[in-house]
Amino acid sequence: MPPPLTAILNHTYTTATALKKGEEKKEKGTVLFSQVIPPSEKILLFVRLLSEGKGNIMPRRRRLIPVNLAMHIMCRGNNKQNIFFRDRDKEYYYSLLYKFRDENKITIFHYCLMNNHVHLIVWLDDQSHLSRFMKQVNLSYFNYYNRNYNYCGHLWQGRFKSNIVDTDSYLLQCGKYIELNPVRANLVNFPQEYMFSSYNYYANGNYDSILTPNPIFMEFSTSEASRRQQYIDFVVDSKLINIEKLTTQHFIGCEKFITRMEEMYKVKNLRAKRGRPKITKKK
Repeated sequence: MPPPLTAILNHTYTTATALKKGEEKKEKGTVLFSQVIPPSEKILLFVRLLSEGKGNIMPRRRRLIPVNLAMHIMCRGNNKQNIFFRDRDKEYYYSLLYKFRDENKITIFHYCLMNNHVHLIVWLDDQSHLSRFMKQVNLSYFNYYNRNYNYCGHLWQGRFKSNIVDTDSYLLQCGKYIELNPVRANLVNFPQEYMFSSYNYYANGNYDSILTPNPIFMEFSTSEASRRQQYIDFVVDSKLINIEKLTTQHFIGCEKFITRMEEMYKVKNLRAKRGRPKITKKK
């Protein structure tokens, strides 16, 4: 097995074979050193070992990208810091969603731009490029943010988080749940008062250039006025949709849907916690 990268970079890796000072031995899959590595070369060594697959670093978890299913997306500011300070910041982020949506074949059903995070409900098909879409949007906003606020450092808290959402009532539950975030955060008293969410598109029929209507919403009625009123009256069940589920589960839906997704993607619904698993002592 290759030596741990931390051991290599700190020169603490030893072997049973004594090497004379100044010598270097290389074996397939193993790099042994008998002399100190200059600090300037450490990062180059680190990158080379990773590229050759010789570092025993845990790989990041693969992202589950569905086809012909909906996803909830959340991007948060680093350390939960604000990423939007003025309305024009949110307007610029909105313009990026519009700019990169079509070329990446992303359909947006719902959105909500909060001060320190973003929610999206999107639909993906076999032509969609979700990861590229989010990279283009968030990197473009990062550059905008740096220019306007003379900011240095990380803006986003890691990669975007995501859940695969069932296309029954859970899709509408999830959509309206994120639209009520401003009310829960005491930014407004009523959801229609918040201008940076999709609520007014569904409840009041306001035009929104980035949205495609949620198919469950369209099933409410053939009458547009009736659909809007039913959407206003639609109650979000906190037992079905809540922040704990959105942050700890891969899949949002009924038990049958979750079981089908677990079998399809070979992964349990609950996300594994970061870090080493706890060792329980035997009594």
